[in-house]
Amino acid sequence: MKHLAALTLSALSLVACSNSNTSTHYYSLQTPHIVATPHIVAYHSLGVGPIKLPSLLDREGVVMRTNAHSLHISDKYLWGGQLEDEFLRALSRQLQARLPNTLIQMLPWEVQQSPQAQIAVQVDQFDGQLGQQAVLSGHWELQQPRDGKILGTQNFNLVITLADKKVDTLINAQAQLVSQLAAQIAASL
Repeated sequence: MKHLAALTLSALSLVACSNSNTSTHYYSLQTPHIVATPHIVAYHSLGVGPIKLPSLLDREGVVMRTNAHSLHISDKYLWGGQLEDEFLRALSRQLQARLPNTLIQMLPWEVQQSPQAQIAVQVDQFDGQLGQQAVLSGHWELQQPRDGKILGTQNFNLVITLADKKVDTLINAQAQLVSQLAAQIAASL
């Protein structure tokens, strides 16, 4: 009887521990406070979008590298919304902080309210390996919104070393990478 009680208690402890570790966590790329050096640019209005992500990132779960060729798509750590929308909002907010005298418009916008120029972003990689690094790479183009004429293009490969193996650290680094991309874009205009 003693053994049965001890076994039952052990089983209940394991169930309690496993249930506490299975809760779902939702993340956003938004940063609560942005400190940025303002830039002066020739554009009174700037459109942001589209943001194109690789299909492997088009999912709810946070994508993490386990090594150079393997990925883990989490079912426990999820984006609070569509990653493409999160990225668009975060980049727009970061650009607005850096370009305070420029009206930043997110795609879609009304045809009669088209911005003077538009930033389109193609993301090739946006992930990280816990305890290693977070990476954001791809290219962006400055375009004329009315005809799509490309005014300039620039590649980016941004990396942040992660201090620990926490998913929160990875997500914070990814938000910082979007901020670094905004700084690169603002400085290039």
